[in-house]
Amino acid sequence: MLKQRVLVSLFAGAVGWGAGLAGATRAQTPAASQPPAGASPQSDSELAGLREEVARLGRLVPSQSHAMQDVSYHYTNLWFAGQKANWGLAQFYLNETRSHIAWAVRIIPKRKVSTGEVDLEGTRRAFDSAT
Repeated sequence: MLKQRVLVSLFAGAVGWGAGLAGATRAQTPAASQPPAGASPQSDSELAGLREEVARLGRLVPSQSHAMQDVSYHYTNLWFAGQKANWGLAQFYLNETRSHIAWAVRIIPKRKVSTGEVDLEGTRRAFDSAT
């Protein structure tokens, strides 16, 4: 059963992620220009401080390419483990691949492409249900 899950995972990952991320561009961090509706009024200095903090935190988040590099590493090792029928190691790398794909989707959940928008969360759920 694990062997079948690994093979399905390899196929689904190669097809789904390659198609989903092809031609995508990195989304920009939205500016914190206005407080959310219904927020309590705050002084201008408090709002400026919050905007600065949001901008600082946005710069700390790694790019999606960093997370996808990790996915590539784990996915490659998953393939090698499957080739050698080392199913314990394959299960480990399958779990690591899933974890890092979820991380990549949390960084940028939707990507704009020339044909519209790609919902990466939906792709991640399909990948998880196929494995």
